[in-house]
Amino acid sequence: MGPVIDESWCEEVDEAGVRKAWDTFVQQLRDEDRISVVATMAQEQPSLQGLLVTFPVHNPLQREQVDDLKTEMLVHLKTSLKNASLQLQVEMKETPVDEKKAFLSDRERYDLMVEKNPQLDKLRQALDLDLG
Repeated sequence: MGPVIDESWCEEVDEAGVRKAWDTFVQQLRDEDRISVVATMAQEQPSLQGLLVTFPVHNPLQREQVDDLKTEMLVHLKTSLKNASLQLQVEMKETPVDEKKAFLSDRERYDLMVEKNPQLDKLRQALDLDLG
């Protein structure tokens, strides 16, 4: 069973605390070898407005990665910072196109190619290729 959140927690939260808790979470992911999502989460810093933690992402793949972790991440933030009212929002940030290409991993490039041509994934499966 995971950590229990006490609904009465309402300690004051500041951006420095959020970033420290965030970094701890990213380190846990690194320790678990969840490297692809570590790259996404280490690329930007979360910001805090009131009790809303906002994390910027640059593409749909990153958004999906962070959305998949959202519950786990929010539990971590709430328990680390002892505030049950924290909220987490993932926000898409636009990146200039040429800058985008420079930061994509091989997997992200592949996913973008599959988005444009779904047959590519069938070909990869037919050839039994591993994306490593």
